[in-house]
Amino acid sequence: MMVPSPAVNATAMGLIQAKVPPDLQGRVMAVLTQFSTVLIPLAYLLVGPLADTIVEPAVGQPGWEVFAPLVGATPGSGMGLIMVAAGALLVITTLAVYAVPYIRNAERTIPDYVPEGLADGGPVLPVDVVGAPTPAGQMAVL
Repeated sequence: MMVPSPAVNATAMGLIQAKVPPDLQGRVMAVLTQFSTVLIPLAYLLVGPLADTIVEPAVGQPGWEVFAPLVGATPGSGMGLIMVAAGALLVITTLAVYAVPYIRNAERTIPDYVPEGLADGGPVLPVDVVGAPTPAGQMAVL
């Protein structure tokens, strides 16, 4: 059920690289990484008690037969149900976000980053090995 994750991540990284100036991309990536890293302990704090006190004790109880064909009725099936539910939530969230026209059309509506030298039609300077522009008229040494 984690199929949308690579597609969403690839799309987001492509948008960031095309729309954010190179000198700010590291900061944007750091904020995104920090945000996702902070959410991991929160997920552990929520899912652990949910599995231990609610879902795992429900395995084999009346009403579990609804979920048994999907995840089984053995120990650990409750955790399987949480994983299936998380995957389904990911798919639903992905579809809901994609349904928002502004987000779906972000590649067209948000302007691409254009370096200053190219914005006014000026000359494109060659780039040396470390990535810094070389003085006009000189070739980069490789």
